[in-house]
Amino acid sequence: MVDRFEYLRNILVRLSIPSECHELVLNAYQKISKEDIEYVLCAYEDENVEFCAMLNNWQYINSRYKIRPFLGNLLFSLLMCQKLEELYEKKGYNKEMFIKTMTGISYTVIECHLIKKEWGTFVAWWFDDFFRLRRFGFGRLQFELTHFGYTYINHGEVFTPTKRCLFLHIPRTGERLFPKEVDASIKEALAFFRPMFNNKSIIIKCESWVLFSKTIEFLDKGSNLYKFAKRFNIFKQKEFDDISDMWRLFDDEVYDPNKFDACGILKQIVDLGKLKADTSLRKRYLEYLKQGGKIGEGIGF
Repeated sequence: MVDRFEYLRNILVRLSIPSECHELVLNAYQKISKEDIEYVLCAYEDENVEFCAMLNNWQYINSRYKIRPFLGNLLFSLLMCQKLEELYEKKGYNKEMFIKTMTGISYTVIECHLIKKEWGTFVAWWFDDFFRLRRFGFGRLQFELTHFGYTYINHGEVFTPTKRCLFLHIPRTGERLFPKEVDASIKEALAFFRPMFNNKSIIIKCESWVLFSKTIEFLDKGSNLYKFAKRFNIFKQKEFDDISDMWRLFDDEVYDPNKFDACGILKQIVDLGKLKADTSLRKRYLEYLKQGGKIGEGIGF
């Protein structure tokens, strides 16, 4: 096995992790004893050990070494990649597929810097399905095996909650979602997963704020996001009182991170006037939120 420190140096580059945080990650690694690192990572060998349990153990160790939580989460995720890459090789998955999938970590590092104003990741829990070989990246999109989760009749065909399908996730890359790139991602994903469906047709499900009715209403009709949303048969909508997920649109906190209620939950919305209004979608959503509008997600296939 390649020395962990050398692997870490290389994977930072291979996954296009922003160069500004390379030294931070390497310095954090060197603070932690080899015994503590191996204590957590060896649990990855056991399929019965929950990823969140490993992450919690790691975060406890980080606190002992006074490593900032988000930076520690990033270090943990990158160290886990070493074993994951070995698993890819055993499965016969190529190196390009590994890089495409795990570059998803880099997207969350950029999110963290935009939202939390520091380097690291605040969504390390999201990587569970990557490390358990359940979620994969194909081009601009990510896909995983799942179940439909709802009962729905589509032109006489009954979709049951247990019906197998693919779940499509749209990572925040900061780039436009061109239709040709979406087509290529879907084509690549279908080719990979089709044998798992006995070469039968595959349903692709998406649950996203992009498919929410208000989002579609606010989008310019010629925009790439509008074209993406219109691919789906949207059969269900959910509304939320909590607007915290709007960081995905504004690249910023929408709740004051320093103000909590009695239960320790972020409660106070930031001054909406301070959020970015530099696109037509952001402007329309801001006006909607100022009027007390609710956010939500649409579910489609």
